[in-house]
Amino acid sequence: MVRVMITRHREHDLQIVELQTHLATVREHQRKQQQRITGFQRSLNTPLGKGAEASQLWKHHLERQPSPDS
Repeated sequence: MVRVMITRHREHDLQIVELQTHLATVREHQRKQQQRITGFQRSLNTPLGKGAEASQLWKHHLERQPSPDS
C-alpha cells in the first residue's frame, strides 16, 4: 500500500516537472512572438512602413528576422 502511494507520488512529481517544462517552453515562445510583434509595430513607424501595405510590410519584417527556433 505504501509503495503504491510512493510510486504514484513520484509519477505525479514527474508529471509536474513535465508540465513546468512545457509551460516554460510556451512562455519562451510567447516572449519571442511578442518581440516579433513589437519589432513589427516599430517598423510601421519607418519611412518604408508609412506607405506600405501591412501584409507586404509583415512579409518584409519576417524576412529580416532570425529563425523562430534560434
